Amino acid sequence: MGVLAFALGVCVTVLLYRLRRVEEHKRRTREYQYRMETDGQPEKKKQQEEQEKEREEREREQR
Repeated sequence: MGVLAFALGVCVTVLLYRLRRVEEHKRRTREYQYRMETDGQPEKKKQQEEQEKEREEREREQR
């Protein structure tokens, strides 16, 4: 019984470690994609969002 519990504990530990690594990879990928979209400049991203809002408002006003 002790060996089985030990083996199960090792499997769970490895599984949790792998899940954590996957989440870290996803986070780094999202951060990289964000940097590529904004050329590393949060101001540019903010300007793009403001321009999109203004465009949507103009479209609503035209209707």
